[in-house]
Amino acid sequence: MPCYDPRDHEPQKRQIIHVENPINSKLEQLLNKTIDENKKLMGAMCAIDNELLSRGIAESVYADAQRNGLIEILSIVQQHRGDDEVRLQKDIMSRYSKHELKIIKKLIKQTN
Repeated sequence: MPCYDPRDHEPQKRQIIHVENPINSKLEQLLNKTIDENKKLMGAMCAIDNELLSRGIAESVYADAQRNGLIEILSIVQQHRGDDEVRLQKDIMSRYSKHELKIIKKLIKQTN
């Protein structure tokens, strides 16, 4: 799934009281940089997750990593998978008519 694409650079909904001063400007730059870095990391994690899933080893790799790193990984990955499904569903629903979606569903069934 393309987790990092140009749409990731759309303005984020966040509440920042904007007052023109150097501190707020630096904080906003830092926040934007942090958001961008997080999106890149999540995109990398998603690509790795997809590779592990396609090889059938994702769950065991995450279990080992959790045990060795003492960090809960699987719930983060599962949340991201769910977020991806919602994002893709909204994207598809906004791009295609009901008739086109019906055809797409038929095509998908034929390939499975």
